[in-house]
Amino acid sequence: MARQVKVQIELEGGKELKHYTHLRIHQYLNTHHAFEIGVPFSVLEDSSEHFFHQAHQDVCGKTITLSFSPASDKDSFNFTFKGIVTEIVLMNTSDLSNVFLLKGFSPTIVLDDCRTRRTFLQHSLQRIAEAVLDPYPSNLLRRQLKPRTTTDIPYAVQYNETNFEFLNRLTAEHGEWFYYDGRELRLGPPDSGNSVDFSVDGIQLFSLSIGLQPTQQTLTAHDYRQPSDYTSQSSGQTVSGLGQFGSFALQKSEDVFAQASQQLAEWPVYGQSELDELVKTKKSVNATGLLTFSGSGEVPNLLVGGIIDVQGMVLKRDKSSKESFGKYRLIDISHEVDGSGNYQNHFRAVPESAAYPPRNTYYRAPAAQPELAKVSDNNDPDKLGRVKVEFMWGGSDKESDWLRVSSAYTGAGQGALFVPERDAHVMVGYESSRPENPFVIGSLYPKKSGVNYTYSDNNRKVIQTKSGNQLLFVEDANGEQIQISNVNYSETVLTLEFAENGKISLKTPGKIELAGDTIHLKAQTDLTLEAGNELTLKGQTKAKLTSSSSVEVEAPNVKIQADVAAELKADASLKLKGAMVSLNGDAMVEVQAALIKLN
Repeated sequence: MARQVKVQIELEGGKELKHYTHLRIHQYLNTHHAFEIGVPFSVLEDSSEHFFHQAHQDVCGKTITLSFSPASDKDSFNFTFKGIVTEIVLMNTSDLSNVFLLKGFSPTIVLDDCRTRRTFLQHSLQRIAEAVLDPYPSNLLRRQLKPRTTTDIPYAVQYNETNFEFLNRLTAEHGEWFYYDGRELRLGPPDSGNSVDFSVDGIQLFSLSIGLQPTQQTLTAHDYRQPSDYTSQSSGQTVSGLGQFGSFALQKSEDVFAQASQQLAEWPVYGQSELDELVKTKKSVNATGLLTFSGSGEVPNLLVGGIIDVQGMVLKRDKSSKESFGKYRLIDISHEVDGSGNYQNHFRAVPESAAYPPRNTYYRAPAAQPELAKVSDNNDPDKLGRVKVEFMWGGSDKESDWLRVSSAYTGAGQGALFVPERDAHVMVGYESSRPENPFVIGSLYPKKSGVNYTYSDNNRKVIQTKSGNQLLFVEDANGEQIQISNVNYSETVLTLEFAENGKISLKTPGKIELAGDTIHLKAQTDLTLEAGNELTLKGQTKAKLTSSSSVEVEAPNVKIQADVAAELKADASLKLKGAMVSLNGDAMVEVQAALIKLN
């Protein structure tokens, strides 16, 4: 037996549809509500018409309000649902008459108007939701945003998602309630106030399901900024608000499915406490769905997110008494009214005391793909060689957080450091394909006039800085070379050439200066210093030329001059020999020895 209700159907602009053949409304958590109304042809078109003439213009895209009220004075309830007509269907029935089907969704459907990409840096969940919903008029989509999560999210990305998909994903990841209740969009814990009585009396029926599912998991995360590795196990987390049967289902689930799943945290986690909170959220969400209350009845004023107080008559010792079966929060409900006003519904609910919603079955994480970006900042405040980039997206919210740069070789205090310059084009990849985990794969060359990136036979490799410092590796028929230069100064080229016999040549057309506290040149066999013009050896304090065997100085003319004194000394013998030897002293020449022999 169904309850009699009065149905009021009002289109935007005040037009009321007084006749209908049937009405269905399907309401769920985490997705759009849907409705369907059968309307006789004559309600929307003139009886002389047989096809679309005016009906589609009157209803498509219009808001519609569906209300249920009591058919008798004995009842007291009020149900209202607001939606948007998105489809009109003209159907022919078996009696050859025509009927219209009006189909549509809750106003949340407008949040699926486009897919976009944008970033949010250091925003709370509420600020993100407000920014996403800001373009939509509040009279079309009323909203109540009171998330439990109040801390700022360091980096959130809407990645090729509609606004609804993005908010749905973000709230699911933080264990937040997110739903449309028929009147407004809600984000955050539902109201815990009034409940609707639901009496199990043979007409209104129920079933209570206690199901076991795997709930145990171990999450790991790495924070490169510390650096630290974190591990958190769900077995160490308690879940409140499950009640007697929910707690039983959770305990039995852990007993039966004893092995914990091993997973990486899906997005960046900073600190052990943050990972513990993530594990607790996942466990709580899974636990909420272990106990499900399902029912069917004729109470019209049931809303998604609302509370029902379930009571039934039980027989004890030939006496019946009313007993409470608990309070439950509705997570989906279907309303049906036939053309005579007979109402019935079917619904599912979870324990009212559960702090977290059940698992979001509409949750979809986007798979990020490598993409091009431009470096916007490389002055990393933490000195980690990171960069910020601007993605090639439309809109203004397209700057990333600080991204690490992939390197061919790196380690703690070691490796190769090449930080991309500002305005450089880089390829960005994503760890685990998550848009919150970007990193720079490498740089890509742009086309620039006068710059050559291609050499014949690919025989040159170059490293060049923005100021023109260049390291060039040359491999061709003339031999192998390494050139160090600055492209802005043509004479500053230092060339290292390598020969097959092991010879290495160091050449430059300019001047080479070697400076240091101590410079030591050593050769295993021979060391030759050769100058085209003048060779100068100079020591500020002392110049010393030694050999373990002999020292020879040869030249057409040899001149040794001292400003104060000059001394030639040999421990054995000293010979001065020449075709002519002249000893000349401006004041005196003194020759001393135990024996002096002249000629």
